[in-house]
Amino acid sequence: MPYGEGKISVDSSSAWAERGFYKDCGSSLFYHLKETDHYIVCCGLFEDQSRFEMSAEIYVDEQQGGYAFAGNHPLLTGEAFLASMDQES
Repeated sequence: MPYGEGKISVDSSSAWAERGFYKDCGSSLFYHLKETDHYIVCCGLFEDQSRFEMSAEIYVDEQQGGYAFAGNHPLLTGEAFLASMDQES
């Protein structure tokens, strides 16, 4: 049996997306855009995170105060992010 099988749950959180999470603790695993079949995976799932670079912050119009990630990367509102996904399909 693959690691985690039976422990992952998926919630259809909107008409266009679903969220995957670990059943035991509720930790977020991924965000899936249904129409484009695009997955956004949390880098915290990986032991070695040094291979990743932040490419963008999304839903910045909805984030809580106190976020100040280092680096020069795009800051996308929810609307801008969803529009960018339409361009990829």
